[in-house]
Amino acid sequence: MANLYAQYFQMVVVDNSPIKSPADLKGKIIATTPKGHTGTILTEQVLEVYGFSFKDMAKVHFVGYSDAVALMKDGHADIYTPGTTIPASSIIDLAADRKIRLIPLPDDKIKALQKINGGYLKRVIPKGTYPGVNVDVPGIGYFAHLVVSAKLPEDLVYKITKTLVRNLPQFANVVKDMKA
Repeated sequence: MANLYAQYFQMVVVDNSPIKSPADLKGKIIATTPKGHTGTILTEQVLEVYGFSFKDMAKVHFVGYSDAVALMKDGHADIYTPGTTIPASSIIDLAADRKIRLIPLPDDKIKALQKINGGYLKRVIPKGTYPGVNVDVPGIGYFAHLVVSAKLPEDLVYKITKTLVRNLPQFANVVKDMKA
C-alpha cells in the first residue's frame, strides 16, 4: 500500500576492533535482531555473499536493540547488525559509551545482495550521522512498507490512506524520514 521510510542495514563495531570488512567475521560473535527481522535476514545474506553462514560464527545473539548494545558495551559481541533508520538511537547509545565504526559494503557485494533481493538499494550513511563516524559509509537498505491484503474493501484502504496523509506531520515527528 505504501513505502513509508528508508531503512539502513548497519554493521557497527567498536573503533579498536580488528573487523574492517564482513570478510573478517568468521569465528566472531554477532549481535543481530531477533529471528525473522530484516536485520537478521540481511546479516545472513551479507555473510552469504562473503562465503560464510551463521554456522561459521563463534556465536550469534538474536536480541533486541538494547540487549545488542549491552552485549557490545560489555565486550560480549564483536559486531552489531540492525536494520533500522538513521540515526538509530541504539547506535547513538553505543557511541555515547564506546568509540564506534561502521563497516562499509563495496559495490560488488551490494550488487550481489541486489541479486538476492531486487528491492535492496544502495544506501549511504552520511558522515556525522554518529559521533566519531567522519566518513560516508556505503551499504544496503530498503523501505519500510505498509502491506495490506488485496481483499480489503476499497473504502477501508481509502480511509487508511487518508489517515496516513492527514497525520503525516505526527508520523514525521517519530520517524523524520517520513517527511519525504
